[in-house]
Amino acid sequence: MAVGRSTRDELAAASPHGIVYLRRLVRLQLTLAVVALVVFAGVLGALPLALRTVPRLDSGQELGLPLWLVFLGPPPFVVFVAIGVLYRRRADALDAEFRDLVRAD
Repeated sequence: MAVGRSTRDELAAASPHGIVYLRRLVRLQLTLAVVALVVFAGVLGALPLALRTVPRLDSGQELGLPLWLVFLGPPPFVVFVAIGVLYRRRADALDAEFRDLVRAD
């Protein structure tokens, strides 16, 4: 970085250093999104697999409801909401780190 140029100046001028900062931010955001997607798909893909491999889920009853409905009903949605909350918190933290980097100079 040239002497006297802030990170904000580097970004505004689209200099090589500014481009590196932006690429790093985009790469971290993409990594976060892919991890969240993989976890979501893993949970979603495991549900039918659990129905196939655990025979008690097909025939059991709990609270007057079929066990598969109890298992596939609310619990996955709680996990999906948790994934969303964790994703949002981490994405906000990445953005805050980038803003702090830009404001630091």
